[in-house]
Amino acid sequence: MLTLLQISKLQDFYGYNFENEYAPSPEVLVVTPNPTIADQIRNSFKNAQQKTESVTISKFIKDELVSLLDESLLENFRGKSELNLLLGAIWKKVGEMNDYIGFKKAFNLLTELRSYSMNPQVFETVLEHYDPELARIVQVMHQILEDMEIIDEHKSYFLLSERFRAGDLPPEKKTERSIVFHGFDFMTASQVDLLKSLALRDNIFIPVYKSVYENSLGTDWIKWFDEYNLKIEDISSESTDSPTLRYSNFAKGYFSKSLLSQKGTQYCVLGTKNLETEFIQEVSLGNASFKLPVDIFIEENTLLFEEIQNFVSHECGVEDLKGFLQKEMETAIGRCEYRRLKCIMIYLTSINTWESLSDENNVLGPFDVEILRESSLLDSPRINLTTFSDKHDLKVYSLAMIDEIKDEKVVLGIHSKHRPYKGIDANYSEGVERYLASIGPIRRAGYEMDSFKERFKEFIQDNEVTLLIENGVLDHDINWSEVFEQFLLEPTEVDVEQLVGKNSILFDKQKFSLDSLSASRLQRYFECPQKFYFQYVDKILPKIEFEDELLPMELGNIEHKVIELYFQNNSEYSEDKHDELIQRLIEESLRGKNISKELFQEYFIEVKSFTQVTINKLFALKNSHGFEISFELPFDYLDSSLQYRGSIDCFLKNSEMTILLDFKRSSSVFQSFVSILEFEQLQLWFYLKRLEALDKVDLESPLSFGYVNLSEFESSMIFTNDKDLVDFFKKDLEIGKVKFMDNLLDKVSEYKGIEQDLIQKMSQDTKFAPLPRRPQVCDYCEIRNICSRGTHVDA
Repeated sequence: MLTLLQISKLQDFYGYNFENEYAPSPEVLVVTPNPTIADQIRNSFKNAQQKTESVTISKFIKDELVSLLDESLLENFRGKSELNLLLGAIWKKVGEMNDYIGFKKAFNLLTELRSYSMNPQVFETVLEHYDPELARIVQVMHQILEDMEIIDEHKSYFLLSERFRAGDLPPEKKTERSIVFHGFDFMTASQVDLLKSLALRDNIFIPVYKSVYENSLGTDWIKWFDEYNLKIEDISSESTDSPTLRYSNFAKGYFSKSLLSQKGTQYCVLGTKNLETEFIQEVSLGNASFKLPVDIFIEENTLLFEEIQNFVSHECGVEDLKGFLQKEMETAIGRCEYRRLKCIMIYLTSINTWESLSDENNVLGPFDVEILRESSLLDSPRINLTTFSDKHDLKVYSLAMIDEIKDEKVVLGIHSKHRPYKGIDANYSEGVERYLASIGPIRRAGYEMDSFKERFKEFIQDNEVTLLIENGVLDHDINWSEVFEQFLLEPTEVDVEQLVGKNSILFDKQKFSLDSLSASRLQRYFECPQKFYFQYVDKILPKIEFEDELLPMELGNIEHKVIELYFQNNSEYSEDKHDELIQRLIEESLRGKNISKELFQEYFIEVKSFTQVTINKLFALKNSHGFEISFELPFDYLDSSLQYRGSIDCFLKNSEMTILLDFKRSSSVFQSFVSILEFEQLQLWFYLKRLEALDKVDLESPLSFGYVNLSEFESSMIFTNDKDLVDFFKKDLEIGKVKFMDNLLDKVSEYKGIEQDLIQKMSQDTKFAPLPRRPQVCDYCEIRNICSRGTHVDA
């Protein structure tokens, strides 16, 4: 029997009586998705009337395989690292290209489909929606795994399900066990099927928040259990009103100082799903205890990978690489570099396995090196960083750990650098999702968020919690706004010396309707709602014009126009024609202005030096690589009553790749990769989303995008999803900043959520509070001298 235990709080589950006619005093086994939740169960299960044990689902599956399958079959079990090598060898043999990005797409798609079914007809139906070559290789990989009787994670579930349904279990196999599956935000189709088969022999329990179950969709995993063997038991205690939550705002960068003002606090919960070193470092208190995973081998692994890349270059023999690593191992021993030694040994083990899989692997190239790196990373030891002292002033937890905290004084700290808790929806096309939803559950971020909201409410009810939240987070983060809407928020003051700000003039804000949106408008609202309001709604910020000089923006427009017009009207570079065009465009811009000859010459020199290199580079791209080049490519279109506006400075496309370029006069906007990758700058992501919607770009095909620094072309910044293009940009175009992104789809998906939240917030905003994301936003703001800059704002 499978029983869904509807609860209103976790204590309902902890106090449940698992006794039944077959097990009057059962030993309860709790299966969890990860070690963190398993530890929580050991600490939190308070029912003294019964024995409890907690294991991860990985450990549970391994134990069940050992007890039910023949030892000969278990020899075919492959972990993710071994599977990576095996499938990599298959890809290298049957694929048309040794393309690592293509391999990862095939690997991930194969894993996704095997979580639904092992039936080749299911694969064939789904893969009709994908690229034919990708579909062919995924089918070949699946068939080879089946022919070799390889057991991966999902095959394990299917084998166990068949075994439990077969009816010929070994006599020593225990049945009528009490097994609880707890803490799962999602279960795959194969996992759901395993629970169904287990329920034929054992008593399976799944605790689920009553409200979450009632609000779940038919495609959510919790609704995929057979009714004939399902019991829904309501053990929820009487619900109580959500309590008042006291909160204080702090300016960006002042979380640590704000935390110091909270005397007598035993626990600090950081507003992120998982602890990271940079977040722990913000809690600048002595004797703070914490536990977080760290990869102590990452630096040595990265350095060793780069050395192997350089050694292999385009191609080398496997014995040559092993000889190189043997020498490096001897050097590491002599220098007592034991972490490096461990990394080398792991690489050598992976190389030996790789070599044994195929004769073709005797010769190594860039693809082989990437495969070896992935397996070596997976095989590297995992450790946790923690404190061992018994004397603690403060315990630091993440949001994933709040279930452990009861009846304590807690500070919950949230700032803009914390990763959003909300998960990501399954990323399938409409046709694929419709078919998969007919045979199994579909992952939905909303289900995970609903579960978290219930856990969070219980955490607030069970503890004395004070919220410290950075200015603007509630205005910009729609997820936290959704979580806190169930509470009555009560503001309190934090006494921190440096947070004293200026008194601001209060402005009455007129009603605003969001009808159109551009990248610059979205960026301005993202940086400061009040600055956006005064520039685009009330329009009281002055538009400055000078009679005796050109503004930087005017010079930028001239430089853009010079590049566009010269390239459109010429097939090769001519300095005379370039000079003539610059002279004409500057003169047109200076009509009505009184400019000295010296200043005119300064403008001429800048425009020429800022455009000459870029024009020549574009001609080289067109002539050598057959690019079709468009300037000011528009993407204006109407979507759900919102008009999107904008254009791409330069759009290049040939049969092999697509490139998006935005021209800038300097690198001030894109000083680091981090500012783009962490969505501090939204422009490029805004462009990608619009062009994807218009079918102008394919995120799964070779795609590059970035900024051209007109003042210093070699300092331009480019992102690409094709590793082979890194050398193209660095060597052919002599661009220094080039970043390979193997997770472009995930980053665009993450941006879509951020943009959706911002648009929703913008359309509902009535205050347009002065909440700059960073101090630099205020540097050139005309009202900075009378603005509080977010230090005294009722957010």
